[in-house]
Amino acid sequence: KVEEAINAATKGLSKLGIKVSKRSTRLQIGYELTKIRRLLKGKCDHEILSMRKLKSGKELAAMKLLGSLLSFAISAYEPGLVAMVSICMVKISFTHGISPMTPAALACWSMLNIKSQETMERFGRVALELASQMNDASPLLSTIMFAYGFSVYPVPLKNTFRALDEGHNTGIDLGQTFPASLCRIWYSAISLQTGVSLADAEREARSLCTSLKERNHYLPLSIALPFWQVMLNLLGDQESENPPSLVGKAVNFLKDDGIKVPENNCVVYNIYYCGLFLSVIFGDWSKAFEQMEKLKRLKRTNSDNFLAYCVHCFEGLVAYEMYRESQERHFLVRGREIMKILKESAEKGNAICNALFILIKAEDVATNGNITQAAEAYDKAIHEFKHYNLLSFQALASERAGNFMLNEKLALLTEKYFTRSLRLYKRWGAIKKVERLEFILQGLPASKASLAYKESLNYSRQPLSAANVYAQKRYDFRFGPKLASLATDFDTSSAFTEFNVRSAGQEV
Repeated sequence: KVEEAINAATKGLSKLGIKVSKRSTRLQIGYELTKIRRLLKGKCDHEILSMRKLKSGKELAAMKLLGSLLSFAISAYEPGLVAMVSICMVKISFTHGISPMTPAALACWSMLNIKSQETMERFGRVALELASQMNDASPLLSTIMFAYGFSVYPVPLKNTFRALDEGHNTGIDLGQTFPASLCRIWYSAISLQTGVSLADAEREARSLCTSLKERNHYLPLSIALPFWQVMLNLLGDQESENPPSLVGKAVNFLKDDGIKVPENNCVVYNIYYCGLFLSVIFGDWSKAFEQMEKLKRLKRTNSDNFLAYCVHCFEGLVAYEMYRESQERHFLVRGREIMKILKESAEKGNAICNALFILIKAEDVATNGNITQAAEAYDKAIHEFKHYNLLSFQALASERAGNFMLNEKLALLTEKYFTRSLRLYKRWGAIKKVERLEFILQGLPASKASLAYKESLNYSRQPLSAANVYAQKRYDFRFGPKLASLATDFDTSSAFTEFNVRSAGQEV
């Protein structure tokens, strides 16, 4: 139905003499942005806030249609259309006068200025202030979603969570349950990346999905379900027998009642993204590569939001892992291309991209086998993720460091990274991940210090399986206390992938 609504809105606009292209190139968007910048040149915030209001006429009708088209474009996940519609709305507002739709358009337009953090923040603030001046309270909701909902400059969590939470509450107060639910969905999606307690996040996601189902809001429900399923898999839901696969209670939430999941680009994107997220967390790199290829085939060009940065990071990790397994150079080339993309975003002031760049750089250094430089890079990435409260990424970076040390046969450093990672995943509440980490840690050689540490964390010492006993014996034989004196030189943390355990089991 969203595609039909977009077609109807564009036809209505064409009758008013306004043409909006549904497929715009970066060159076209850049050209239109330049014209808007010239229009705004020299205007201070006070001038913008005190502009005359658009009261009636063709332009007001066009703004209402454009406002509807903007929300449809976001639902359909059409970044090019979102850009062109917001630019058109800003142009009308500054030429003929402002309307209740102007704040949302201005906030959305501000986020197109990705190269200028100062411009983004300035017009985001102006949009919120302009919305608060409107007699009609409804612009505030959409403005909140645009102004800071997807912004990650420079500290994402405080601004993003506050904005989305306020957007949800405002929508409920105004009776606008659909946009309010979208705010809550993105709140859940971003909280999943940042390490908010999984138990709390799952409880909220379950309540949200139940509420959306009761209201028959199947589109936002279909967007929310994959994120809920990820939480269930990490928590060890009984219906999710294979944690890296996106199957279980949440995915069957609509199917059990015979309701068909809406075919929408945003829905499909989220399904592939959540599958990629699970595959990376659980170390199923072949599956992660498949999910990454599916995401690429969607040809989504928008790379200026938090989830898109995460996709870049995951693609880099997949590329380097596939290079280690296959030694095919094109994977290494792709990994370095991703590193360059993240570096460019970091140089523009994106703090999150800087942390992701450091992690991918550590992966690149690790391919050269330079232990000291790789450890320093991993530790720096871990520190950056900790600074921005990205607990899940902090654990993931630790996991990558632990696996590198494992491959380099450094027993003590491997154990330190893995135990730190276990502690992080435990704090996050990822029960299924913790179980797998405990399994690998039982196969490491037991020193007095490590036994005391494990005992202090109340680890249960289960009888080792044949594969695990063999893995431990092989580890004891091959990995001596090499470079043990360096163990205390690094700020360590880690997480576990299945690759090494799987290879040990195959040898048995």
